[in-house]
Amino acid sequence: MERHVYHQQFRQAAFDEAGKLMGKRTFRVFFGYKGYKVLLVWVFAYKTDLSTSEILRYKARLCVRRDLQLLSTHETYAATLGYKVFRAITALAFARNLKTRQ
Repeated sequence: MERHVYHQQFRQAAFDEAGKLMGKRTFRVFFGYKGYKVLLVWVFAYKTDLSTSEILRYKARLCVRRDLQLLSTHETYAATLGYKVFRAITALAFARNLKTRQ
Protein backbone atom coordinates (compact mmCIF):
# COMPACT_ATOMS: atom_id res chain seq x y z
CA MET A 1 0.00 0.00 0.00
CA GLU A 2 2.90 2.34 0.66
CA ARG A 3 3.80 2.44 -3.05
CA HIS A 4 0.25 3.11 -4.21
CA VAL A 5 -0.46 6.50 -5.77
CA TYR A 6 -3.17 7.23 -3.17
CA HIS A 7 -1.41 5.76 -0.13
CA GLN A 8 -1.94 8.90 1.97
CA GLN A 9 -5.68 8.90 1.29
CA PHE A 10 -5.95 5.17 2.07
CA ARG A 11 -3.94 5.65 5.26
CA GLN A 12 -6.36 8.38 6.37
CA ALA A 13 -9.32 6.13 5.50
CA ALA A 14 -7.79 3.37 7.67
CA PHE A 15 -7.32 5.76 10.60
CA ASP A 16 -10.92 6.94 10.21
CA GLU A 17 -12.24 3.37 10.10
CA ALA A 18 -10.20 2.34 13.16
CA GLY A 19 -11.49 5.38 15.05
CA LYS A 20 -15.09 4.49 14.19
CA LEU A 21 -14.60 0.88 15.31
CA MET A 22 -13.02 1.95 18.60
CA GLY A 23 -15.72 4.57 19.18
CA LYS A 24 -18.48 1.98 18.73
CA ARG A 25 -16.62 -0.61 20.82
CA THR A 26 -17.26 -3.26 18.18
CA PHE A 27 -14.19 -5.31 19.06
CA ARG A 28 -11.87 -6.10 21.92
CA VAL A 29 -8.19 -6.91 22.04
CA PHE A 30 -7.29 -10.48 22.96
CA PHE A 31 -4.14 -12.53 22.77
CA GLY A 32 -5.56 -15.49 20.86
CA TYR A 33 -6.62 -19.01 21.56
CA LYS A 34 -4.41 -22.06 21.53
CA GLY A 35 -4.11 -23.39 17.99
CA TYR A 36 -5.44 -20.25 16.30
CA LYS A 37 -3.56 -17.74 14.24
CA VAL A 38 -5.49 -14.51 13.79
CA LEU A 39 -4.61 -12.53 10.72
CA LEU A 40 -6.09 -9.08 10.18
CA VAL A 41 -5.89 -7.45 6.77
CA TRP A 42 -6.90 -4.06 5.50
CA VAL A 43 -9.01 -4.00 2.36
CA PHE A 44 -8.82 -0.72 0.45
CA ALA A 45 -11.16 0.56 -2.25
CA TYR A 46 -12.40 3.83 -3.64
CA LYS A 47 -15.76 5.01 -4.84
CA THR A 48 -15.86 6.79 -8.18
CA ASP A 49 -18.37 8.91 -10.04
CA LEU A 50 -19.29 6.80 -13.07
CA SER A 51 -19.95 9.76 -15.33
CA THR A 52 -16.65 11.58 -14.73
CA SER A 53 -14.43 8.76 -13.35
CA GLU A 54 -13.54 11.12 -10.49
CA ILE A 55 -12.71 9.50 -7.14
CA LEU A 56 -15.34 10.51 -4.62
CA ARG A 57 -14.22 8.66 -1.51
CA TYR A 58 -11.47 6.37 -0.24
CA LYS A 59 -12.60 3.40 1.83
CA ALA A 60 -10.83 1.01 4.20
CA ARG A 61 -12.14 -2.07 5.99
CA LEU A 62 -10.46 -4.23 8.60
CA CYS A 63 -11.10 -7.91 7.87
CA VAL A 64 -10.21 -11.13 9.67
CA ARG A 65 -8.81 -13.94 7.52
CA ARG A 66 -10.55 -16.89 9.17
CA ASP A 67 -9.56 -19.14 6.28
CA LEU A 68 -6.01 -19.15 7.63
CA GLN A 69 -7.01 -20.19 11.16
CA LEU A 70 -7.03 -23.74 12.47
CA LEU A 71 -10.48 -25.18 13.02
CA SER A 72 -11.71 -26.90 16.14
CA THR A 73 -14.01 -29.91 16.18
CA HIS A 74 -16.87 -27.66 17.34
CA GLU A 75 -16.79 -25.30 14.36
CA THR A 76 -17.74 -25.60 10.74
CA TYR A 77 -16.27 -23.47 8.01
CA ALA A 78 -16.92 -23.02 4.32
CA ALA A 79 -15.04 -20.57 2.14
CA THR A 80 -17.33 -18.35 0.12
CA LEU A 81 -16.85 -17.80 -3.56
CA GLY A 82 -16.71 -14.27 -4.89
CA TYR A 83 -19.33 -13.37 -7.46
CA LYS A 84 -16.71 -12.51 -10.09
CA VAL A 85 -15.09 -15.91 -9.75
CA PHE A 86 -18.50 -17.60 -9.81
CA ARG A 87 -19.47 -15.77 -12.99
CA ALA A 88 -16.17 -16.66 -14.67
CA ILE A 89 -16.48 -20.35 -13.79
CA THR A 90 -20.11 -20.41 -14.93
CA ALA A 91 -19.19 -18.73 -18.23
CA LEU A 92 -16.41 -21.26 -18.84
CA ALA A 93 -18.70 -24.17 -18.09
CA PHE A 94 -21.36 -22.77 -20.43
CA ALA A 95 -18.87 -22.07 -23.22
CA ARG A 96 -17.48 -25.61 -23.08
CA ASN A 97 -20.89 -27.25 -22.55
CA LEU A 98 -19.83 -28.72 -19.20
CA LYS A 99 -22.14 -30.00 -16.50
CA THR A 100 -21.95 -28.19 -13.16
CA ARG A 101 -23.25 -28.97 -9.71
CA GLN A 102 -22.96 -27.52 -6.28
